[in-house]
Amino acid sequence: MHYFLLSRAYCSAKASPLALTQELVSRLERLSALRMQLPDDARNLTDDIRLAERIFNVDTKGVNPLYNVAEDCISCPLRNDVPGPTSMNETLANARKTFEGFFVSPSVGVLDKRKKEGGLDTDN
Repeated sequence: MHYFLLSRAYCSAKASPLALTQELVSRLERLSALRMQLPDDARNLTDDIRLAERIFNVDTKGVNPLYNVAEDCISCPLRNDVPGPTSMNETLANARKTFEGFFVSPSVGVLDKRKKEGGLDTDN
């Protein structure tokens, strides 16, 4: 069995040219809810995309799936789901923060427009 340690050189070597335009970066930021701030972020993203391209192009015909230890030794049966009535107040009582009957979650990596404009505080 062979194991490979993936390095930046491997990810970047012999890869197809990739045009990382500002439009593509903006779209990826929106989809991932992350913001690229450091100069190395774009290079890292390019390397990650190239690595994914190489993985997708690997010929796996005749290769058996990997063995999963969890399938043989971990048994965690779940109970049957028994739906029952629950009030909105009971459900929202478990939430850290709510707003007008909805759960409020913190924004992840991207500044929320409402926060910029001095509106709803979503940090807590």
